[in-house]
Amino acid sequence: MEPHLKKIPTHLIKGTSKGKPAQVKALSEIMQKTGKNLHPLIIIEVKENEYQVIAHDLIWQATKAAKLDFTWCLIVSSSEKNQILMELGEKTSIIDPGITDLNSLSVAQLKELAKSQGIKGYSKLKRAELLQLLS
Repeated sequence: MEPHLKKIPTHLIKGTSKGKPAQVKALSEIMQKTGKNLHPLIIIEVKENEYQVIAHDLIWQATKAAKLDFTWCLIVSSSEKNQILMELGEKTSIIDPGITDLNSLSVAQLKELAKSQGIKGYSKLKRAELLQLLS
C-alpha cells in the first residue's frame, strides 16, 4: 500500500495527545478560522472505516477541539508505521519484541514475519536472505 492523502471524517479516527492545552488551543483556533487542519495526521487503517493516529497527535487533539467534520490524513501501511515510530524514537526495532532470536525461527515463520512487516519480495528468499532482510 502506498501512503496516500485522504480527507476522512474526524469521528472515524481515534487517538490521544500529549500536547499542552495552550498549544492545542492555539492550533484549534487556526483550524476554526481555516476550516481544515493545515498539517495532515499520520494514521493507519485499523479496520474498515476505523483509523488510529500514529503521528502528529497534537494536530489530532487540535482538530477535535476545533470540531472539524473532516481531517486531512496521510494513511500509511503497518511497515511504514514501524519506520515512522522508529524515526520518532518511539520504537527501536521493526521486529516483534517477543522474538529474541531470529535464528530460532523456521523459514515459514521468517516469511510470516516479513509479511507482517509489510516487506515485499520475501516469498522467494532463502533462509539466509530472510535473516539478513529482517535483522
